Amino acid sequence: MSLVSCCLQLERSSDSYRPGEVIKGLAVFNVNGSSAILIKALSIQFAGYAICKWEKEQPKKKKAKSETKQYYVNREDYVFTKNYLLGSEDANPSTLTPGMYNYSFMVQVPMNAPSSFNGAWGSIVYELQVHADYISNVDCLCSSIIRVEQLKDLRRWAPTMQNKSENEKRERKPCLKFWRNPLQVYVSIPQCGYVPGECISVHIKVRNPGHLKLKDITSKLNRIVTYRGSWREKKTAQTQEITAIACNIYSMFGQNSSDIQHLQQLVVPATVPTFEFLECKCISVSYEVEVTICAQRKLRSVCAVIPIIVGSVSLRSDVKLLEENVHSNNVSSITVARSMDDLNLPSSWDMREANQNIQTVDQISVSMMSLASSFKEADYMTAVNLNKNSKHSLTGDVIDFKPKYLYFNLPEELQIHLNDEIPTTSQSQTRPTIIAKSTDAKF
Repeated sequence: MSLVSCCLQLERSSDSYRPGEVIKGLAVFNVNGSSAILIKALSIQFAGYAICKWEKEQPKKKKAKSETKQYYVNREDYVFTKNYLLGSEDANPSTLTPGMYNYSFMVQVPMNAPSSFNGAWGSIVYELQVHADYISNVDCLCSSIIRVEQLKDLRRWAPTMQNKSENEKRERKPCLKFWRNPLQVYVSIPQCGYVPGECISVHIKVRNPGHLKLKDITSKLNRIVTYRGSWREKKTAQTQEITAIACNIYSMFGQNSSDIQHLQQLVVPATVPTFEFLECKCISVSYEVEVTICAQRKLRSVCAVIPIIVGSVSLRSDVKLLEENVHSNNVSSITVARSMDDLNLPSSWDMREANQNIQTVDQISVSMMSLASSFKEADYMTAVNLNKNSKHSLTGDVIDFKPKYLYFNLPEELQIHLNDEIPTTSQSQTRPTIIAKSTDAKF
């Protein structure tokens, strides 16, 4: 049995967090046994990074030689924080008696954090670790993986996401039957953006002028993961990992009609939203709908592909859409939440008074459009003598300048709505006498 043990208890039951949210919890530290221990510091680290690595293809040689494997690698760090729960790096060792100790912690997910991901040649990881710093060594007591999911609202791209998307492909050349007409396929989907759980309706039209016996129609939802890395920090390369995350196969049983129509449905499973290299320098994730028509004769097929966007908030969501934070960093901050104003709705009496005030303001604003107006000189400003010492060809002789303001002739029925707190430009009947020494301005 170990002398010490530790576990993390998060405040939220779900381990999924959004960029910018705060992770709160407790680090439960146990000292087992009957004897006390000496410990210098107890710290919690929060790290988030993206990493990818794949093997570099070696050139084929006549004589095979055992050479060291070479890899393309890349890494990008998003966050690394270290908070001390007990002691510090320079603290003296302290004695802990057997028992249980609870330490609260709080860390924040960065705003530019992409979604957590795990692929064949790379991953995006967010992890909490508790380290114990003894006098002679440092041990990692426990670790917990935090899942981060970007909040991507498809309504940000509306109406582009709501448009119908289509593609048409033609067989390049029939195998061994060059005089026959090639296969043609037309594919369309009702919109370009989907979220996990939604169904993609794939409309397929097949034109078979050669009356080939068809084998099946296959529709797939492919996730395309692109990795970007460099070899010895010199040569940059990319590789792709294509995975069919949803598939539907319809058998044709040798049907050879010239025109065939078919409707298939694909359900989007739980997956990460679409993101590009602007958000993560190592990994990008995209999606596409692929439809393949295969004939019973081998090598006779035609394939059409339509790219789509996978988000986290549907186009038909009724959740309030907040404005995008323009001051965020390189990753666009997309947030959807309910504001506190929606939770504290005003009463009917407050709404009635607000409507009356709005009607009054509207009445005044509409009436002001038809009022007669004129420009008058300011009553409380001293005239400025321009070009006293020198004359200018454009301004001419010496003149006295006094600014003018726009005055409205307000009728009596609208004057009752004016508030005494609103400043006016009309001259009051009684005012104090102000004596000041004026100086001429020189231009």
